[in-house]
Amino acid sequence: MQRIIVMTLAFTGCRIGELLGASWSALDLKAGQFHIRTSLADSDPGEEMIFKKPKSKSSERTVPLSKELVQELRLWKIKCPPSERDLVIVSDRGKPVRRRVVSEMLSGILKDLKIEKELTPHSFRHTFASLLLAKKRPVPEVTKLLGHADSAITYRTYAHPVPGEETSSVQELSASILENVSTDVSITATNVS
Repeated sequence: MQRIIVMTLAFTGCRIGELLGASWSALDLKAGQFHIRTSLADSDPGEEMIFKKPKSKSSERTVPLSKELVQELRLWKIKCPPSERDLVIVSDRGKPVRRRVVSEMLSGILKDLKIEKELTPHSFRHTFASLLLAKKRPVPEVTKLLGHADSAITYRTYAHPVPGEETSSVQELSASILENVSTDVSITATNVS
């Protein structure tokens, strides 16, 4: 289950509640799509888990699944314990998994790897969005994938410089200027002749 949680969060940018609330019917493994229509909200310990619609209307969306994630999900579906709501992420007893359990799992993974850094379920969403923007994907596309209502939120929250990006940008600008300058110089030289 750990592998599926990490891969799904990292490869889709979904919110943790969206993953924990997802049923198998929300995953179209043949088409490679995750139809986000339900979210699992926090409830007090001992109380019934709360399944509800996602955060906003724009949060109800369809996210593409990579071939690698589809393959892992197919394998997990065979091993996944049955549950009342046919959930993708369930405990060994087929019960919904709380956010706290996922956070503790991630902390345990980092401890085992001797990594002294905090990693939350939201860290995967942040990395997903930041990497897409760093790869020059259009902000409206990333906004839609994240389920934001406004591209400004996406850009303000997730657009960060990537180390080395500044050097690359300056090089690209320099090459463009030199190309245009040499074109202008050759045109001027032709006009003078």
